[in-house]
Amino acid sequence: MKPTEQVLKNLNNQLREDIGYSLQQLKPFDGQVPNIMRRSTVIYSAKLNKVPLLLVFLINEVETRTEIIKLWTERLTSITTENVVVVLTEPTQGLKPSLVKGRVPFVTLNHDYYLPFLSLRMFESETPVKMPRIMSSTHLTRKASQLLTVLIYASEFVRQSISKNPEEIFDPTGVSFTGGEALLTEYGKLANIHTTRTLNRALADLEATHVIQSIGPGTRKTYVLSNTGLDLLEDAADIMRSPIRFSVTADAQLIEGAIYHKAARHEDIVDIDGASLAGITAIAELTDLMPDDYQTTYVFSNELFDYVFDSNTKQTLKNVSIHRLNKQYLIRIENWAYDPTKISQWLHGLGVWDNPRIPDPVSLFLSNTEQDDGRVVGILEDLIDATLRGRRYG
Repeated sequence: MKPTEQVLKNLNNQLREDIGYSLQQLKPFDGQVPNIMRRSTVIYSAKLNKVPLLLVFLINEVETRTEIIKLWTERLTSITTENVVVVLTEPTQGLKPSLVKGRVPFVTLNHDYYLPFLSLRMFESETPVKMPRIMSSTHLTRKASQLLTVLIYASEFVRQSISKNPEEIFDPTGVSFTGGEALLTEYGKLANIHTTRTLNRALADLEATHVIQSIGPGTRKTYVLSNTGLDLLEDAADIMRSPIRFSVTADAQLIEGAIYHKAARHEDIVDIDGASLAGITAIAELTDLMPDDYQTTYVFSNELFDYVFDSNTKQTLKNVSIHRLNKQYLIRIENWAYDPTKISQWLHGLGVWDNPRIPDPVSLFLSNTEQDDGRVVGILEDLIDATLRGRRYG
């Protein structure tokens, strides 16, 4: 419908009441409009909290499909610096989730908002949540980073509660979820968080850095993520921590002897409970990558690490100069802050990760942030993208 003065006034009053800002410098848009949109839209320019907008009203809203709306917003975005926002007066069923999935900003005259450039999302009777941009000046604690790794996956494709409580679900857009103690406890366990106190500290750290925000009292809070899936990882990657606590480079035979108490091939190590491939070795196992400087890398659980690197092994390591050993027989053992395969086993159960004995792709990415091989970085990005889209790599 074409916006009347009353419609514009109602929209302005609604914005002021809901989010505390009103439209400034509201006027018909006098810039270039793609020909395909001229007969089907009415466009206004304005500012909201000093942010320039183009408000697109659809003349025939009922008959306009999501794909067309997305195409129009992309066309406008390509020729203007303003943020394009679609104004819906009577959205059809399913239109709002489709627009959110397509990352199309919109407002409705029924107090619904999806304005990602303002980190604002609100639907129907929800309390409005205005989320500032993620703070990049500080790093998350390791526990918070571990929990965020789980939430990156959960926000993308978990549509039902692990705790099987129908009130604890991710909504269809995947942006917000009703937390509840039971649900978050399950996610915490995947991130090696086993106490309520530690979980609350991790959540508080995520809130302090604006990754997540909560509304509501006690255990019935609704937690709203600043983004989802791959977009959330891209936003927060700079403040997330590597899962590696420390690493040891040692002669393969020494490690084999400590594990088996006899000679064995170090390729068999991965079959031991608590051990998995890591680093370039894991990436090479998943792909056809053959790095030039190849060093076999494993990650051990705390229990296996303590068993292998007992006092005798540690003393032997002190007495052997790594530089005098044949590089071909050196292996790298990493110790992580959480079980390297617990998340990948969860993803395997969801049908989105093939090898449950290899760490999940986000964890592999975070453990290889210092990698300067462009091939490795590219493969890691492709692995993450494929997994978060529910596809097989390759």
